Amino acid sequence: MYFGGYDYEQQEMKKLHISYVNNRIIYDEQDVRRTSYYLTDDGYNLLLGTLEVESNLKLTIQEMIFNLHLEKQSYDKALDDVKNIFNLMRIKLQKTQADMLRIKRNPLEYSVAEYNERAQENFNTLEDSKKKFAGYRNKVQSRVQDMEEKHICLEDLSAVDTEKLHDLQEIDKYLARAIDEYQRILSLQLDLQVLYEEELKNVSEMSLVQRFNLHTELYERVLANPFCLERLDIFFRPLFNKAPDKVLNINQFLTLQKVRTLEEDWEEEAIEIFDATAWEEEQRRRVQEKMAKYEASLSVILAHTLAKKEIQLSELIDDLSVEERERLVPTIGIFKEIMVELLGVNVVNIAELRKERSDFILEETNDFRLQNMLLEILDKRADWEALKKLEVYRLPEAKPVLLKQADENTGILKNIRCSDVMLKAVWE
Repeated sequence: MYFGGYDYEQQEMKKLHISYVNNRIIYDEQDVRRTSYYLTDDGYNLLLGTLEVESNLKLTIQEMIFNLHLEKQSYDKALDDVKNIFNLMRIKLQKTQADMLRIKRNPLEYSVAEYNERAQENFNTLEDSKKKFAGYRNKVQSRVQDMEEKHICLEDLSAVDTEKLHDLQEIDKYLARAIDEYQRILSLQLDLQVLYEEELKNVSEMSLVQRFNLHTELYERVLANPFCLERLDIFFRPLFNKAPDKVLNINQFLTLQKVRTLEEDWEEEAIEIFDATAWEEEQRRRVQEKMAKYEASLSVILAHTLAKKEIQLSELIDDLSVEERERLVPTIGIFKEIMVELLGVNVVNIAELRKERSDFILEETNDFRLQNMLLEILDKRADWEALKKLEVYRLPEAKPVLLKQADENTGILKNIRCSDVMLKAVWE
């Protein structure tokens, strides 16, 4: 079938051919000519985009399509496939995080059937896929190495080979990120298991709690028969079945406790009703404050790097005022995470990040994402739109950079020692 549409590559309206089913001629054992029908790539994409395929099969089918495109050397389509696979992994990770949040709110609302379904889905995903993707990555790396060895001077490559080499390098990056997502899903599934068991155990222990009046059940009976004091250990023995708290005040054993009436119990229980809306707003506010610290620290780095086009971390720190230095290092963990992410990427291609953001819609997360944060900061500054690349590399021969910062947990002043790095901005 042909449909009228806009071709964004050629920037013109044209008729686009779409075929979901194709056919070929085959011969059976008796040399009888028959027609065999099969789904095309567009057909598989249609199935994956609808509800015709179960959720646990989407990733498997997407891996099959990716492998076929890789074998046919259709690297542009294979790159789109591996991006879709990475997005499916992110969705699985976010579903597991949502399940953990439900369990924390109320474990009784999360059924055992749902837990078994989530565990089965995650473990089936992780069983063979990690080995497959490690094999795909080795295959891609070998092809990149072959292309680079055949053409010692990469500038002599044709436009088609250059595009293939670029697609292979991008596929290698996404495969590495997909393997990391597999590890995160496995770790999160184990955390989900521990959390679910602990919450169910706490709920079951609450049903065993039994209240009694200490005055009538103990004091009056002891006063009526003082010889009961000889067997008082029988009464207190159940108190020691559970491990005592870390901080134990012995004097409280000799203090007369106030008798609690049913009215007081009812009022206290009414006050302790969990407000889910207020809790979610508080969590959202904390996440926003944390993301603001990340953005402020990264903005200081970008501002001084773009102003000088090339600057060392030690020079940047010397140029900062006291207020800017506090924004650069709000906490030890935030500053360390930003520097590790920058050194891990080495070269941040802004144009490719913008193209990837326009092609794929990613759900918002509560974690720090370097690429997303960079684009958000650059979008707010019109004079920074011409930035093409941001290069970050370590200077092993330079002296380490020393910073003093109070620990966010203990408040103790600590020395931060980190390697000096070079920050370089490349403009269009």
